[in-house]
Amino acid sequence: MGPYLLLTCFLLPFLPLLYLWRLPPPLKRGEMKGIDPSFEPKVSIIIPTHNEAKVIGAKFKNLAKLRYPRRKLEIILVDSGSKDGTLEKAREVLKGGFPFEVRLVEEKRKRGKGKALNLGLRLASGEVIATSDADAMWGSQTIEKAVRYLSSPEVGAVTGREFYLNAKENLWTRVEEGYRRWYERMRMGESRLHSALSFQGALAFYKRELFRRFEEREASDDTGTALEICGKGYRCLMVPDLVFRDAAPPTLRDFVRVKIRRGLHMLLGLKKAVRLKREDRLPLPWSILFFNLYLHFAVPFLPLLLLFLFFLFLPSSLPLLLLFLPFLFPEKTRVLLIGFFVSSLCMVVAFFLFLKGEKMSNWKK
Repeated sequence: MGPYLLLTCFLLPFLPLLYLWRLPPPLKRGEMKGIDPSFEPKVSIIIPTHNEAKVIGAKFKNLAKLRYPRRKLEIILVDSGSKDGTLEKAREVLKGGFPFEVRLVEEKRKRGKGKALNLGLRLASGEVIATSDADAMWGSQTIEKAVRYLSSPEVGAVTGREFYLNAKENLWTRVEEGYRRWYERMRMGESRLHSALSFQGALAFYKRELFRRFEEREASDDTGTALEICGKGYRCLMVPDLVFRDAAPPTLRDFVRVKIRRGLHMLLGLKKAVRLKREDRLPLPWSILFFNLYLHFAVPFLPLLLLFLFFLFLPSSLPLLLLFLPFLFPEKTRVLLIGFFVSSLCMVVAFFLFLKGEKMSNWKK
């Protein structure tokens, strides 16, 4: 009985792969209804910063390459209490001129990313509001591609895919790269069904008329805001041709910190999504919610359960271990298993923070 129970528990984490396999392929822009190629709204890009002096110069060089009419694009940088001269560096970069209108706003102290975004939102004049991070590099056609999707009357927001500049640097960057590709395949499949359950604030575009403020309390600013828009009947999509590039966490310490923070954000987003669905205000299929609840609330505890059962049923569980050992030789398998185990532990920590009532925290470098 013990080995069979252990084998069953071992197979449970693979159920999400079956769900992923059954998801439809990513949505293509040509398949959207009501696309208007001439749609060219004014866009406001809000960039919240905190101690970003090392990357802000590269960010403005990246933004300067955007292909969009100059009079229809404004950039609002909201700096929250930086101590490393982020604003001074930004002013220095802008001295030589810039192709688009730029507004620099200073908060004397760090109050949180959501509050910084809402300060920028109050100053924004665009029909479309975009958000980005200081270290997220966009392609030159990003705005053109995003607003084409938003020209559809059924689409309220779009987000992009994350590619890592240091994907092959070490074990932790390879782990995160593998996770990211799986994550995005899942979100793009959900977008085909209706909407992606989570968003990427480093590259996100929202129709201004559909929301009053960014989420600050109940969920993360990006996912929480997208859920509000989705709750009004609009689709919020992750699409394959919107791409940004940044760096994956290069050390175990950074990896753990990022995973715990993102895990907490996901749990808070799921809590909000379930509430909206129960209130009949979320048009997402229940299948998406059930799968994500299983993936983020149940699967993280399975490695701990497996270890417990393995030692509980010794020595009869040893043959299963011997059968499993050959699969450890390929490097990709080892990376997958290490990543799954550490990520699961981080998610367990996030779960207990969630139970404790932890809310959204200020972003950290």
